[in-house]
Amino acid sequence: MAELLCVKDLTKVYGKRGAVTRALDGVDLSLEAGEYVGIMGASGSGKTTLLNCISCYTPADSGSILLDGVELARLKEDELAGVRNRKLGFVFQDFLLLDGLSVRENILLPAILSGRINSTAEARADQLCDVFGIGGIRNKYPAEISGGEKQRTAVARALINHPLLVLADEPTGNLDSKTSQDVLSLMKITSQKFAQTMVMITHNEEIAQLADRIVRIEDGRIRGKGGEADA
Repeated sequence: MAELLCVKDLTKVYGKRGAVTRALDGVDLSLEAGEYVGIMGASGSGKTTLLNCISCYTPADSGSILLDGVELARLKEDELAGVRNRKLGFVFQDFLLLDGLSVRENILLPAILSGRINSTAEARADQLCDVFGIGGIRNKYPAEISGGEKQRTAVARALINHPLLVLADEPTGNLDSKTSQDVLSLMKITSQKFAQTMVMITHNEEIAQLADRIVRIEDGRIRGKGGEADA
């Protein structure tokens, strides 16, 4: 498979003078197209900072991030916004659905924001609703559905624009154990059915085991050579 993401010698430092924290300390990571990778680490290990750098929300202090051959550090802010909207999909722990939009409208939101709303996008939204078992609630609003249904909606929203890479930050953090398993199974199906490249951040060993490969991060450094961690 072709390399989709290449992170080289990534460094991010917070603080000044005596109170400096190296959130990322020379991180190397490589992902092939179609891979489902779990990045695992304790709180404060640097895993969320790494995700934020890859997602173009937090600029690294040094190092390189190549997404589909494009160096993200060289892009202007409007170009980075385009990458976030068209090439990346996001799944958040808190769902971040808009209360005033229906399930179907929430799924379509990235297509609307990127100017890609058309009959093809609407058909894909309906397909995703059916694949993720939320077809029967597509016209309901977030306040009317369960946590598991909200996260299914969030995963579908992440896929609406056919992103190169989906980034999921502790996607089951606000769900009970049974609902968590349902959502995790859904993400595995997503990876397989759509050949979707995915990165999932977690601190949970059992959850991480569902990924194709586990990368462990500790004190801002990847354990293992070049992100080739134990699976």
